[in-house]
Amino acid sequence: QLVEDAPAGTQVKVHIVKANLKTEGRRNVFAQLRTGTTSYTSNTKRKTQIPIWRENCLMDWHEDEQLDITVWGRGDDGADHELLGEAQMPFFFPDDQQHAVDLSLNAAPAGQIHLQMVKANSPAGLVVQVLRCNGLVGGVGSMNRRDPYVQIVAGKEVRQTGVKFGTVDPVWIREQHTMVCTPVVEFIEFNVYHYTNFQPLLLGSGKLSVDVQGEKTVELTRQGKAAGTATVKVTHVAR
Repeated sequence: QLVEDAPAGTQVKVHIVKANLKTEGRRNVFAQLRTGTTSYTSNTKRKTQIPIWRENCLMDWHEDEQLDITVWGRGDDGADHELLGEAQMPFFFPDDQQHAVDLSLNAAPAGQIHLQMVKANSPAGLVVQVLRCNGLVGGVGSMNRRDPYVQIVAGKEVRQTGVKFGTVDPVWIREQHTMVCTPVVEFIEFNVYHYTNFQPLLLGSGKLSVDVQGEKTVELTRQGKAAGTATVKVTHVAR
């Protein structure tokens, strides 16, 4: 199903997966996507013919527009760019399927780039409440007493709760944290620390998809082992 079936003003989240390039030797590779009103430049993957990005971007859709794709080689000094391949394709409406798009250079095959169109439902903002944690481990001392607080991370946005002293089962009742979801955010991260006057000690970490709403339980881990749970509530703020 093409995105031309969608209403005007639709945004499509494009997941840039990887490319397989027919180059002579390895390059420092980046990709660019363009529509009439939006563009995105990926990170550069060094010295490779098979760059793997796994990056997301939001692209605006407008009637009769195409998605223009170019893949470039960047010089070691960052100044010179060499076109390695290009393609043009219609937007596919989000179907969660990976699409292999043929690249060409001077009308000759130049490899493929793999893209996935997924639902662009990331909210403009979030209201996050950490309600409580249970069964925290990994603290110091022998009395099983911790002074925990939770750091909340969504993209470049960082918030933290107050400290609850002397407990492995802290409860927060009235704290709300408003967070802006730009650029596109895939997960909300929750890092639980033991408060000290010096370097804080990580007790456990977990994450939650930004697409979920309501009260959820986040499993915490530390050094690959279970480290308790955090119960949180997430509310989306519409665009």
